[in-house]
Amino acid sequence: MIATTQAQTRTAHSAARAGRAHQTRDRRETRTAASLLLNEDVFKALLLRECRRADRCDTSFMLLIAAIDDEDSKPALRQVVDILVSVKRRMDVIGWFDGERAVGLLLPDITTPSADTRAADESR
Repeated sequence: MIATTQAQTRTAHSAARAGRAHQTRDRRETRTAASLLLNEDVFKALLLRECRRADRCDTSFMLLIAAIDDEDSKPALRQVVDILVSVKRRMDVIGWFDGERAVGLLLPDITTPSADTRAADESR
């Protein structure tokens, strides 16, 4: 009888762990792309750091700012955010700019020809 109780307890613990894992996975899957953006202060600090690094190392970077000037801009801006998050490189930084009315994408170590190509590709 004790062995049965211990087996039931192990089964209950396993089920609880599986349930918690499932809930955690669901939370991760329902996170929006917008929740992955840096806040404006952090984004601007990283932009300043990249400006200084580019000057010091004689490299280039690109900054894209996407803003939609419309009364109902939130849904459209969220779509832009989803697209930018899906195409950004691992080294790129994306964050809110101008409150949450615009989003910035910082592309470090990008040369002018590749920046032009990337900007043209992303605008399509």
